[in-house]
Amino acid sequence: MPSNNSVRSISTISRKQSSISTRLRWSYFISSTVPLLVVGASLIGFSFHTQQANTYNSQAILAKQVAQDISTYITALEGQALSFTQNIQPSKPDTRLEITARALISTNFPNLRELAILDSRGQETARFTPQETYPKNKLVRRTGMPLIQNALRGTGGRSNIVHTSKGQPILTLALPVRDKAKVVGVVSAEISAVPIEQALRVARSNTNSVAYLLVNERREVMLNDGTPGWIPPPDFEPIFKAESGVTEYRGGNGKMVVGARAPVSPMGWSVIVEQASNEAFASVRLSVAVLATVVIVTGLLALGWAIWQAQQLLRPLAALREGAAALGAGHLEHRLNIESSDEVGQLAQTFNQMAAQLQASLLEVEHQNERLREGLHLARDIQMGLLPTYPPWNQAQLAVEACSIPAYEVGGDFYTYLNLPQGQFAIAVGDVSGKGVGAALMMALTSSSLESKAREACSPAKVLQTLNQQLYSRMHGSHMNSALIYAIFDAGQSSMTVANAGMIAPFILHCGNDLPTKVEMLNVGGLPIGSMLKTNYSELKQPLAPHDTILFVSDGVVEAHNEAGELFGFERLESILAQFHAGQNVELLVKQILQSVLEFAGTAAQHDDITIMAVHPLLHTQAKPLLVMQRAA
Repeated sequence: MPSNNSVRSISTISRKQSSISTRLRWSYFISSTVPLLVVGASLIGFSFHTQQANTYNSQAILAKQVAQDISTYITALEGQALSFTQNIQPSKPDTRLEITARALISTNFPNLRELAILDSRGQETARFTPQETYPKNKLVRRTGMPLIQNALRGTGGRSNIVHTSKGQPILTLALPVRDKAKVVGVVSAEISAVPIEQALRVARSNTNSVAYLLVNERREVMLNDGTPGWIPPPDFEPIFKAESGVTEYRGGNGKMVVGARAPVSPMGWSVIVEQASNEAFASVRLSVAVLATVVIVTGLLALGWAIWQAQQLLRPLAALREGAAALGAGHLEHRLNIESSDEVGQLAQTFNQMAAQLQASLLEVEHQNERLREGLHLARDIQMGLLPTYPPWNQAQLAVEACSIPAYEVGGDFYTYLNLPQGQFAIAVGDVSGKGVGAALMMALTSSSLESKAREACSPAKVLQTLNQQLYSRMHGSHMNSALIYAIFDAGQSSMTVANAGMIAPFILHCGNDLPTKVEMLNVGGLPIGSMLKTNYSELKQPLAPHDTILFVSDGVVEAHNEAGELFGFERLESILAQFHAGQNVELLVKQILQSVLEFAGTAAQHDDITIMAVHPLLHTQAKPLLVMQRAA
């Protein structure tokens, strides 16, 4: 029995005597049923559209009838009110006005709720209801009402239908009263809209539809037929866009309806009659279903034969598809069992040859990748070994802690310690542009060149100047550069002299026993090494107090990203530094900064190499030497 590693997944392609071309001929024969299906579908479509048009026409006729009834009612009211205006004068005595008004109410206005007569200034001179006459002290001025203002200008008009506090629908008519050509007053009539509501209910009783009255301009429902629980449609745009005034859309209560719109002339209103689509098209669906059944039964017989033939064709192709999916998932050991000699069998044979070649190529790539990984691991160990573990000086005078974490297996950040003559100590932190092997090689070159030149020059600026002249030609060809900061500490003078070539300026932490820590960023900078042939570097001499601490970081600290793409930034770094106080050692400071950066980044990939160095000159003290360790990962 073969081992687990040699087990192969096999998909079987059934042996078939007939070729693909033969099976396709049968498929073409079956396709002769397509004309039958096309003709049947055409008949079904024609029948559906014809009956749908009849349904639309019935709905449109109903909407127009309701709109005409409402228009007739409003027109009659306006005619009666206009006739009344010709028989009164606002300046007549109250008794004559009341007699004329009561005669109008009793004969022509059975639905009148309130009648008011106003003079040319908009002041009520009389107001009546079917039950009472308002006293003078309750008469008001109505000049603020737009409807009254229009009537005073001679145009008159009607309001939209509103509901009283008791839920009764009403509308208001306002017509000018003229004395010859001059407007001498206004007649305002508040009329019940119950007859309009009853006209809407006629549509519901006839076809189980929902009818309502809409203000065209605001697309706002004024009145409906009183259907319980009915909620207006969320959008009236479909019914207004329909050229014929009839369409199917999502209507009241969110249901699909067939709606018809008819304008109520000349009020700027529209009557909309909606009927649920399933009810409107019930007869349509029944006739279509009968016709469709005949066509479907005939077509199914041919379809069954076509499906059976298609299965015979697709079964081997499915095996090929499964094989391709297996290769795509990385199972390069997958093979097809070839049992036929037709075109599919030849394709399966080609598939097996391709899978074998891919498997052999993948094994070779894996061997090469393994050699590369081993080389990178070795390079990482070598690079970490280049970084100093301990400083070469007495730590009782200068405590230092540093760590460096490359973004990839190897990186371009580095740091070093130098013991100089005359009681001076030097540190350097560098960041070569780019990442990976190229940056690591340039980092080794820059570090070694720095250590050799630092002992020849006594000035940080001079060291950077010399390095730039020496390394420019080598870096220029590869379009790389190296940021570098170099500082010399003089214990005797209690000072630090620093020059900067493109690195983040150092931070100095002024710590007092009883005062909060003051964080200062030293103003020293310059172009990176390799940027230009002639670059002049300046240096800064900084006096140091006993509790001062200096921090050097690469840009991988402040440019660290989290999962949301946010930067760690200078504000977060300075917040950590402000919490550092006298008595804490530099090892703790470096550890806090690194932990904060890693927690902020979370699961996000490391954006750049991270290097942190903290230096604390132990001035005027005999403190116990601090253990200084290099943290590298």
